[in-house]
Amino acid sequence: MELGRVSVGLLLALTGGLCAVAQDCQQNENILAAGRWYLYDYNIVAEASAVGSTDDTGDMKLACRVKVSHIGTCKYLFEVQRCVFSSGGGPPRDKRFWIQDEDLLELTRDPVVVTLSDGVITNLEVSSAEPEHLLNIKRALVSAFVLKRSHLLQGADTQRTDIHGTCPWKMVPGLEAGTAHSSKDMLYCSYPERADWHLSPWAVMWNLHWIQYLINSTVDCDYAASEGMTHLKSLRCHERHAIKLESTHDTTTAVQTNIVYTLTLDSEGALEQSLDDFSSLLELVPAGIEYKHLATPDPSLSTLDGAELEVLNKATFSKLEELVQTAETEVQLFTIPLFHEFVELLRSHRDLVPFVELVANCDRAGGDSAEERCTQEWKSLAMSFLQDALIQSNNFPTLRAFRHLATHGHVSDAYLPLAFHSWSFLRINDPRYMDEVFEICKSTDQTMCWLLLGRMMKKHKENYVIGSAVPLVFGKVLKHITSYIGERCHMSSMALPPASTVASRVHHLVMMLKIIGNAGMVAQSVYPNITGQLLNCAQNHENPGPVAVFAIEALREFHLNYDTLSALKTILSDPKKPLELRVAVYKLLTREPDRWKFGKMIQNSLEGEEVTSDLMDYIVSDFLDWMPTEARVSLVMLANGTTERRFQDVIPGEKFYKALRHTVLSNRKYRRSNRRTFERRVELPFLPPELRDFAVKAVSDQVFGGWKNLISDLSSNISLQLFGNEFRFTDVSVFFKELDHVIINFGKLEGGQWKVDWDAIEEILSLQLGAGSMPRGPLARFPKLRAGLKKILEVLPPIANLPLAPVASLNMFGSDLLFASYGEILAGLMTSLVPQAPLPQLLKKGVRFDLTRTIRIIEGHHQVPTLIGLPLNWTTSATLVTSVRSGAKLTEDGAYKAHIHPSGALTFLNRMLLDFPTKTR
Repeated sequence: MELGRVSVGLLLALTGGLCAVAQDCQQNENILAAGRWYLYDYNIVAEASAVGSTDDTGDMKLACRVKVSHIGTCKYLFEVQRCVFSSGGGPPRDKRFWIQDEDLLELTRDPVVVTLSDGVITNLEVSSAEPEHLLNIKRALVSAFVLKRSHLLQGADTQRTDIHGTCPWKMVPGLEAGTAHSSKDMLYCSYPERADWHLSPWAVMWNLHWIQYLINSTVDCDYAASEGMTHLKSLRCHERHAIKLESTHDTTTAVQTNIVYTLTLDSEGALEQSLDDFSSLLELVPAGIEYKHLATPDPSLSTLDGAELEVLNKATFSKLEELVQTAETEVQLFTIPLFHEFVELLRSHRDLVPFVELVANCDRAGGDSAEERCTQEWKSLAMSFLQDALIQSNNFPTLRAFRHLATHGHVSDAYLPLAFHSWSFLRINDPRYMDEVFEICKSTDQTMCWLLLGRMMKKHKENYVIGSAVPLVFGKVLKHITSYIGERCHMSSMALPPASTVASRVHHLVMMLKIIGNAGMVAQSVYPNITGQLLNCAQNHENPGPVAVFAIEALREFHLNYDTLSALKTILSDPKKPLELRVAVYKLLTREPDRWKFGKMIQNSLEGEEVTSDLMDYIVSDFLDWMPTEARVSLVMLANGTTERRFQDVIPGEKFYKALRHTVLSNRKYRRSNRRTFERRVELPFLPPELRDFAVKAVSDQVFGGWKNLISDLSSNISLQLFGNEFRFTDVSVFFKELDHVIINFGKLEGGQWKVDWDAIEEILSLQLGAGSMPRGPLARFPKLRAGLKKILEVLPPIANLPLAPVASLNMFGSDLLFASYGEILAGLMTSLVPQAPLPQLLKKGVRFDLTRTIRIIEGHHQVPTLIGLPLNWTTSATLVTSVRSGAKLTEDGAYKAHIHPSGALTFLNRMLLDFPTKTR
């Protein structure tokens, strides 16, 4: 016994800081006695089953022997001496073992040192070479000893931290001495987070804690300690996770996993080990007791050899052919699980470009009959499934493969917006993704692509630390944009096709300015002179109003120096500048929290401004909106002279309170240019504190000005708070300013009626649609369409000239759904209404329209640590596949023959999967 104690003292001195005795260490509560060793047998059985449906089960069994030795104050050595693993499953009457009694020698190589103080594990010290999935199993084994002696005697209601994370935990003493029962409330567990799941961009659940409300999860344990509470004799725990679903046949089905965890003391003794037995502990590194998620493998770093890649390629192509075969005439229910399997195969590829090239070129294997089998119908269906799978796979190789298809003309312009919209939900902040999207944008020049690129830059900006390295792709994108807009955003110097309309130039320029604003401080770090360039764009009087306004909007995202702020004050004080531009400058100058300070500065800039102007209306409206309700009531009382307090005590500046007093005391019932906020909050007390807050906040801006004081700028945004989390629900903005140019320059009144210039309309449409895309005199060939348009145009201003009005935008949940000029909208309608060839000519050849879309409208994933040390993955998905097969043809006898065949399927799939990396699922 004395020799053992001397060895322990030498060991502690040798290991120094690594295994140093923890400060304030308390051993009295530990359920392991000092100076002794214990040999425990662990048996853990995990079973996953689908009760009420297939009734199939999957089993995992882990049997281990572990030696626990006290090696110093609050220090215990855990050594796994033996572990065997078995796995099997199948129908209840026909279970089979896939792996049986396999020795897990890798678990026995490295010991673990545990710091156990006051019955709480405060630290682990482990080998730096230990794979994380093996270390998680050891964390589960060690978690059995997170226990206080006093809790066994008196019970407890507290928080416990172990392999599961931190959870509410209760213990009740048993009837026999040294026994107790515990239960863990897993509904409120704080599970370790995992943020890198490669799910579909449409995924709505990413290991969010509230998902646990949908799963019934419990852990119940029975403890038995020795006399005197010196050590743990036995432990049996039952962990259960279940999702119950009511079926349409009045039966209850459940997807569930049960884990039975038992620990039994085999033997014990006094510690008599030499210093040499602990020499390996010098190389241990600190780690925590909580489960640690494994990083999602990057398929682009896969090390598969040539033969393995060939097998994967054949399996992927075979799955695609099977998928197409099920949907040749109509989509069916089992089309969806095949699509899921196809997506999983795509996500496993290191390089998909050769594969997608085979599909796009309709290069099917099949010997002599391959050419006959590769019909246009097969290619159409195959490309449909392939494109839908690629844009929902959410990893780098699939994005690169789609870029290859898009830049080589294999993706239609109509499909691209769906891809751009889905990618706007990407959770992964990887510069490589941005590089691929940039190449697609340059190739297709689609508005939604550029907006997606701006959103990706904005996401990177949110995590950007000033002074840190900026991805190279940022430099490439910003160089492209800044060279496009030039020094002063001159319309005549832009590198657009000669046939481009004024509208397309304005629209493209505004879009580029928006991207710069999204990049924010990252753009300023790459191009320090970007603020001067944007200021020049705003000051250039030749630019249309929207260009100047969006330049100011972009400036709001940067740090501005004194010279720039002074120049902005000059714009604000110039009554000749457009009202919407001056309002934008006002918003920029008041972005700081200290509005009082900026209010004084703004007042000095508006010495000559009329108190009744629209700008003053907006400013006072903004101050009123910003104030608390109590202050706003007091202000109205001040304006009516019912109190002696001074206006300056509430609004900074004589100019402002004169404008306010004029408004309150006049007969005007409302302000024209204004800002209004609506906010409502509610708290649900029965929910946990972090989940009980709900709120909605709506902010609207209206700016009037220009000819006949028409509305020139309208914007609104709605923010929501749900379950304690805040997010932007929607942003809508419409820029009307250029309508006055339409009316003044092109609106000709004769006898009170608008005169329509049909030649001008056709000229504008031809330019908007692109040179050569529309035959001359298109409307002349459709007299009924022309007559209908004429009736509309006789009542309204000439909407054919609306391409000069630049932007209307809609953003929901942070994703841009619309950013278009009115001309683009009109041109899109005309493109759909005006065919490229006369309809009879098309029908003689036969017209065929096939559309098949497969969208995973919900994909969720929740991962829970378990007592076996392996992750329990719960996945849920709702997948919708729709198809319309139609066609029409003019027969030789002059009759029309047409058909239409719609079909569809929708499935909700729930799955529980216990995963042992490198072994089995």
